[in-house]
This record gives sequence, structure tokens and C-alpha cells, in this order.
Amino acid sequence: MLQLSDNFANLPQIRQLLDNHTDVLKELRMPNPKKRLKAIVEIKKLVQKKLATVSSVLARDLVEPIQLLLRELLRDENTDVYLEALNLLKFVVGSLATHLSALDLHLMMGQ
Repeated sequence: MLQLSDNFANLPQIRQLLDNHTDVLKELRMPNPKKRLKAIVEIKKLVQKKLATVSSVLARDLVEPIQLLLRELLRDENTDVYLEALNLLKFVVGSLATHLSALDLHLMMGQ
């Protein structure tokens, strides 16, 4: 089960990334893996909406909060939730690849 800290859920970068949809963060804390899967799908929709009109500057600004979020999501011990988090990672990298330099992408993936 994923254990999001209160500090993580209250980070302004995370709240801004998720457009203050705190209900999604609450679902990530649920013991039920299906709820956590649903939350990751909702996160993907929110991130997809943000990335639809992304510029190079905004893409660089999104790297840190996305990194923090993915780092937390990829700590889940449930296989299905972990795989969905990997799908989110693949989507994010594919979406940001055209807006970031190779170095920015490398740094994002390396951290």
C-alpha cells in the first residue's frame, strides 16, 4: 500500500499540478488498490490536460512536481498500481520529450 505523507499531499507544487484536486490524493491513500488505480487514472487525465498546452518553459516547470509525484507512486507494493504508475511515467516522458532538452529528460529520469 502507498503511504503518502501529509507533507507530500500539502506541497504547493503537487496541489498546483493536480489543480487542487485533493480527492485524488485521498484516494491514493486508500488501502483498496482499485481506488489507487482509479486515482492514478485521474492523475493522468489532469496531467494530460496540463500537457495539452505545454510550452518549453512550462514543461521545465512541471518536471519537479511530476518527479515528486512519480517517485511516490512508484513506491506502491501492489503490482497493478505499480504498473499503472509506470504507464503514467511513460506517458509523461513521451509528452514532455518534444518540449525538453535531452539533458532535462535525462535529469528527470535520473532523479
